[in-house]
Amino acid sequence: MDGNFKGEIRCLPYFFVAGFPKCGTTDLYRRLELHPQIQPPCAKEPHWWSRHRFAKGGSLLTYLKCFQVAAERISESNNYTTVVKEPRHQITMDCSASTLWDHSNWRYIPQNNLTFDEPTVTNIHSIHHLLPNAKMIVIMRNPTDRLYSDYLYFQAGLSAEKFHEKVNQSIALLNTCFRKRTERACLYDSSITRKLEVRLHIGVYSVYIEDWLQLYPRDQFLFLRTEGYGANVTESIVSIFKFLELDIPDGSQLQSIEEKPNANTRSKKNTNLGEMLPETRALLEKFYSPWNKRLTKLLNDSRFSWS
Repeated sequence: MDGNFKGEIRCLPYFFVAGFPKCGTTDLYRRLELHPQIQPPCAKEPHWWSRHRFAKGGSLLTYLKCFQVAAERISESNNYTTVVKEPRHQITMDCSASTLWDHSNWRYIPQNNLTFDEPTVTNIHSIHHLLPNAKMIVIMRNPTDRLYSDYLYFQAGLSAEKFHEKVNQSIALLNTCFRKRTERACLYDSSITRKLEVRLHIGVYSVYIEDWLQLYPRDQFLFLRTEGYGANVTESIVSIFKFLELDIPDGSQLQSIEEKPNANTRSKKNTNLGEMLPETRALLEKFYSPWNKRLTKLLNDSRFSWS
């Protein structure tokens, strides 16, 4: 691959926090990186699989360099000379919140037939080819609340009334597409999603997860709700450590992870805008309801209905 790698250990992620944006992925990442067996990458979100590998210079080598320091630390942790203690399980991660849902660059994947309206090969196939045993953590929030949080984050300063207008426009655009094309064709088409005034498509969780479960077995996923995570951070974090087969930190370590200040909380400026209008919430809940029902059936978990 490159002469600079000769004789050196390189790492790819053992697990992904694969989605979704504005669901608590940043907060989760900042707590996970405090675990002594998790070596963080160069950045929380390399966005390589979904975006940067299609850009100029976006080679696999570029991605591997993001885990160079993590690889060195993992290598050092395995250089034990004592027979008293075994080397601990050391891992690294990719917490790009675009990995699970952003397949908008599928036309750049050579195996796809460009005369087709939707992909037969996606980022999932590429990841599975290199990392068939990877573990996936997926954290989801009520898609209606996720969308408003997303709007406030990226379009700060606008009003709840403006949000209502943008929601109306976006629902009309997507529904028009759904009447003419398949769900995947619409959701994976950047020429459609870029026209949306708000990122409505991200909350259609079931379509993306169905694609992933075509290749990866269910037991390699841990699905979390943002609402449950926020209500009991310690319980959620412990469940993740068990899922990743890591040691459970002792009391003081676990306490420091639990007490870390929340990340990406709503700013005072956005708080002053208030909540979304009741009619907007009703509109979004009607739109997302069929997708949420599909999700609860797919995961066999009624909590994901957000009803």
